[in-house]
Amino acid sequence: MEELKTLGNVSADKWLPFTFTSSQVTQHLRDQILGVKGGVSADYTRWTGISENESYVRMRVMLDPRVICRSTKPETDGERIIQEVFGDPSIREDVVEALKPFTYPMINTNDIQNLQRLYKQGLAGQRLQEVMAFRKLVPLSNNMYGIYLRPETIIGHILSDPVTGKTPLWKIVSVGGMTSDTIVWRCIVANGEESAQVIGSTDEFNKLFRT
Repeated sequence: MEELKTLGNVSADKWLPFTFTSSQVTQHLRDQILGVKGGVSADYTRWTGISENESYVRMRVMLDPRVICRSTKPETDGERIIQEVFGDPSIREDVVEALKPFTYPMINTNDIQNLQRLYKQGLAGQRLQEVMAFRKLVPLSNNMYGIYLRPETIIGHILSDPVTGKTPLWKIVSVGGMTSDTIVWRCIVANGEESAQVIGSTDEFNKLFRT
């Protein structure tokens, strides 16, 4: 493809645009992260902060017992620890480990500056309490298990190199929609060193959820 020439001698941005839907995020969690054929569902809500441009998407995941539970007694030390924590001897350690990179850390509520940043994104008060209450697997009344995961970290996993596992520099430019059926993330991914300098750091949410 011939390079675009312009009268003002300007060049195109050296980054790649991607758009992700909530269904793609759920599918990647099910197929690639957990490696199961079913028993995984999720619903999404976009919480707005101080403006429409400042928001955060809450991802609530429901796991069927067939995905999260063992049919035998715990065999490893890890599974015995999980039994003590959850009071359920059948929780599978491999599923817990697979989910761990996408879970929330415990937020330091004494860090006023960071709480202000969370408030700006729409994560404060009851919303933040809700996220913290479901940052680990919780048994639900319908025999399912629930957990809140960070969709932005799953998007990072989607973008990772299939051979090296390395995640490129990327950034969420905007989020559209408000509910599971309508939410989309519009992202840009660095395509070379020059674009990486334009995009900047990809750990903005990691700074947001620092402990």
